[in-house]
Amino acid sequence: MNTDEAWERFKHLRDQKDRGALPAKMVPLQPNRFRLISIAAALVIILGVGMLFRMIGGQQEPAPVQVALLKIQSTTTTLMDTLPDGSVITLNKNSMVEYPEVFTDSVRAIKMEGEVFFNVAKNPDKPFIISTLTGDIKVLGTSFNVKNRKGSTEVIVETGIVEVSYNQQKVELSAGKQVKVNSGDSVLQAENTPGTLYKYFRNRQFICDNTPLSELAVILNEAYSVNIVIEKQSIKNLRLTTTFSDESLENILAIIEQTFGIKAIQQGDSILIQ
Repeated sequence: MNTDEAWERFKHLRDQKDRGALPAKMVPLQPNRFRLISIAAALVIILGVGMLFRMIGGQQEPAPVQVALLKIQSTTTTLMDTLPDGSVITLNKNSMVEYPEVFTDSVRAIKMEGEVFFNVAKNPDKPFIISTLTGDIKVLGTSFNVKNRKGSTEVIVETGIVEVSYNQQKVELSAGKQVKVNSGDSVLQAENTPGTLYKYFRNRQFICDNTPLSELAVILNEAYSVNIVIEKQSIKNLRLTTTFSDESLENILAIIEQTFGIKAIQQGDSILIQ
């Protein structure tokens, strides 16, 4: 077969092939259903784990800090201590103060019973609040004495200003003022401090400045845990000006007898002045 014949044969075969061939079918690409399901499941798991971590972690409110409460309690002797804010307290006998280990709130809140002298560290941004059975006492920084016994509270201010509140009533006390609050009182009345006998458990002195014998007897009963009874009204109003420094009760009573010409007689558990 020569060249021309071969070329003619090739063209004939090519034409025959082109006429018999079917056109190419265009099949659209279909996504793999299993692959889509796998991707969706993975996304659900990732989102779920993320939400769980947000609930457990950053989105959850921090747990409140638990602060321990401390208690100081005196029995037969006086005690002195310093609170976390630097305030200094002196407890008379048979007294108690309860306070937090750290003052974390917006106020310095404590509770007390008995008799306590406070020298409060100044902090205008965090008031010092004392709760008693008969009223609350609010200060910013000052020194004062609080006696809370037998349903009655007495506050005596030495320096600064103190606010005493009870039964929706308030009274503000400056240095040299005092207030006595009894259960059921509807009016709080500030008065002048009559003397300095209340300081006896801090300075170990009974300072009498024209002091009625009846007032001295009350303090002696507290200081020596006795029961002095003044039988006559006229004796109760006898006034004494002197200072007893670290004296025994026997010596104090002997001086009173000599000064006023009266007698102090032991009778059972009581001491009768007549």
